[in-house]
Amino acid sequence: MLERQYIIVVTSHFFYLKVMKSRSSFLLAAPFLFFVLLLIFVFSFAQAQNIRVTVIGTPDSVVSVYYPTGGINYYWWKNGSPKALNKDYSASFTNTLTKSANVYVSTGKRYENVFVEPGEEVTLKADYSNKKKLLVFEGRNAAGNLLLSSLDRTFYQQKARAYFKKDSTVAGIWKGVRQDMDKETLQFDSLMKLKQITPAFYKYAVTGVKYYYASVYGAAIYNDYYRTRYNPKHPEYKAVMHPDYVKAWPEVYKLFSVNNPDALVTEDFYAFASDYVLWYKVAYARGTSVVKLEEMTPQNRHQINYAAFEANFTGPVLEYLLAHYIFDEAMQKDFNPELLKLFVKFTHRFPQSKYTVFLTPLTDEIMAYQTKSLQPSADQVILDEAFLDFDDVLAAFKDKTVYVDLWATWCGPCKAEFEFNPGLKAHLKARDMEILYLSMDKDAVDKQWREMIRYYGLGGNHIRTNDKLRQDIINRFYDGKGYSIPRYMLIKNGKILNDAALQPSDKDKLYQQIDRLIGAR
Repeated sequence: MLERQYIIVVTSHFFYLKVMKSRSSFLLAAPFLFFVLLLIFVFSFAQAQNIRVTVIGTPDSVVSVYYPTGGINYYWWKNGSPKALNKDYSASFTNTLTKSANVYVSTGKRYENVFVEPGEEVTLKADYSNKKKLLVFEGRNAAGNLLLSSLDRTFYQQKARAYFKKDSTVAGIWKGVRQDMDKETLQFDSLMKLKQITPAFYKYAVTGVKYYYASVYGAAIYNDYYRTRYNPKHPEYKAVMHPDYVKAWPEVYKLFSVNNPDALVTEDFYAFASDYVLWYKVAYARGTSVVKLEEMTPQNRHQINYAAFEANFTGPVLEYLLAHYIFDEAMQKDFNPELLKLFVKFTHRFPQSKYTVFLTPLTDEIMAYQTKSLQPSADQVILDEAFLDFDDVLAAFKDKTVYVDLWATWCGPCKAEFEFNPGLKAHLKARDMEILYLSMDKDAVDKQWREMIRYYGLGGNHIRTNDKLRQDIINRFYDGKGYSIPRYMLIKNGKILNDAALQPSDKDKLYQQIDRLIGAR
């Protein structure tokens, strides 16, 4: 009876054993086998490993992988370049990581958070064709990445309100938070015991779980404080905080460290740490201090907040939080010159900071704003007369067809839409239509409102709401329950054709909607 022998058959990515019928063939092949195995080992590590992405069910034809900076990954820094999907709806990115970290795979308005290790080949397949997305991962932490993507990551303040609504006692909120936090941690414990994830992934995942619930618990506590700031006529107004909440608030920051460098890699650490500074150390502590402190105003609030970060953090945690704060505030595009001063202060303190590259474009915009906003344009018509309700607005344009843009100086998405104004205005001009920018801003920002009109080159008609007009708009279009913007409308001859029209970035779809409603010329 012949003995079974084996040789290794090599392909570009794997090998397998094949049965041979000769003992002598095996003996001759043995030295060769060792050589081939050595070649495979060297070849596999010499090749650059990739992050392979396949995306279907989305109209977007490009995908991006955003890499960390200094080991820390903040999605909005967008540290990466897009690639076009090929005919198989896939793209490949070189794994350039030198240490384990998370990357963001982004396509259009969707993104997935994926943990990757150096030298690892990782595959993500995302199917968005159904309401419930389908994700498939391949790699040494595939099971962990799949679990990570399945966790409920409702916005932390919304999650906090849900706990608060369910049981408004401190003990009840902590019980709910602790149960959910422990439940998620145990799932990663199980994967670790089964060796389905690496120690690096486990540390990242459980730290992320911890600081998500830290931010949730902290927000649930300051929710009680926030009610003391309501208008006394508000149904949820409270004159003072409940004593249990007063006692629990500082305890949150003993349960979860706010000066933990290991937490910088998590998605929710900034929310937790900034709430600690801006709500507990600035808003609450300043209000209860026996020492008379400088009153916070729109002109000095960034200076006060920045100083509070400096007083409560050190080292790499401080550097990251300051950079993140300046970036987030500048990204709102209110073009506050105080942010320029803070940026200069930041670069002096951290001259070699890897985060400066993300702050520079935004601070350059602020400098441009300071110059351009002083230059008025002849095609900007500001209607300063009193409009007491929306009917007054309609009457002012009773013989015209108008595209109405509801916006505000504090609304980032509103200002992002201004990029698409050239195409919109060309379409409106060809149809003898006008545009009305209806600002929901209050009296206190009148100067900034006028500056932004000039900065963004908003040629057309402009109205800033007074209290009566603003409330009428809220009552008429939002059922009196607050409001959301941007919002767009079409009016003709003093009548509303559509009070929820498409937005400028919809381009051709918007132009077609306009033509259907008014009739193409």
